[in-house]
Amino acid sequence: MNDDLYNSKIFLDRLNQARRNAGMTRDDVAKHFKLHKTGVGKWFNKKCPANRVPTLAKLFKVELDYLLSGQSLKGIRDSTGNNTDRDIHITVYDVGLSAGGGSNMPEYVETKNTVVFDANWLATNNLKQKNLFITKVRGDSMTERLNDGDSVMIDKSQTNIIDGKIYAIIVGGDAKIKRLKRLFDMSVEIISDNDMYKIEIIPADELDYLHIIGRVVHFSGLL
Repeated sequence: MNDDLYNSKIFLDRLNQARRNAGMTRDDVAKHFKLHKTGVGKWFNKKCPANRVPTLAKLFKVELDYLLSGQSLKGIRDSTGNNTDRDIHITVYDVGLSAGGGSNMPEYVETKNTVVFDANWLATNNLKQKNLFITKVRGDSMTERLNDGDSVMIDKSQTNIIDGKIYAIIVGGDAKIKRLKRLFDMSVEIISDNDMYKIEIIPADELDYLHIIGRVVHFSGLL
């Protein structure tokens, strides 16, 4: 690796951005390493010692490759058959969430399948393995964002409505995957991306019929 990288503006900008994203100041980094803040400050505005970069990547919960090259973090890891400490297996459930008119909600059936995600990617996006599962989309109401057969990752810990985000929900016993929006009167709009499907409204006094399984935080499928 060219030693000039560690004092280049593009690398130092990336290093500082990773530090800020981790919610840390330069003083925080100095305290972590038990070093004087003046010396550590130079890592971020003059030149970072090459031997510190791997530790900083781990501290800031980013990929080392990202700090070195600026390559975007990847969630899904290539399956090599050799587990590493970065491999997090997310369980796949054999149940389809309807992106259409709805489907009767079956019991979740855990399969033997898992999808391997990168631990750093999960940490960077504040996701925890225990809250996550993957399942399939069924129907066309969310095209072009989500298509029939796409895989979606659901975070069961995210059940508070953020306007415009996509959620896995149960409405009156029917499982669906839709965008949600809370209105001023506390009623909730259930929105499809496909204009052929009308917006549904759950009145505030009928919200007991709406159960939010979790928010869609990742999807994959064919283009």
